[in-house]
Amino acid sequence: MNIKRYGVDAPFALLIYAVFGVGLLWYAYVNRLNYPIGIETTIGIVLVLGALIFFTRNDSGKVQNI
Repeated sequence: MNIKRYGVDAPFALLIYAVFGVGLLWYAYVNRLNYPIGIETTIGIVLVLGALIFFTRNDSGKVQNI
């Protein structure tokens, strides 16, 4: 059985989503007592969820000749 794996499309985009999402969540956690952190938390969650969806759904549209 010859299954071809084509890899992740745009791996740096996935890395940027994940790093900035986790960074924003960390920033919101560290500054939670100083001021309201709703926007940072929301954008961080959206970026992390986007990275997870990007990673899990990466192979769905690729042509695989078996």
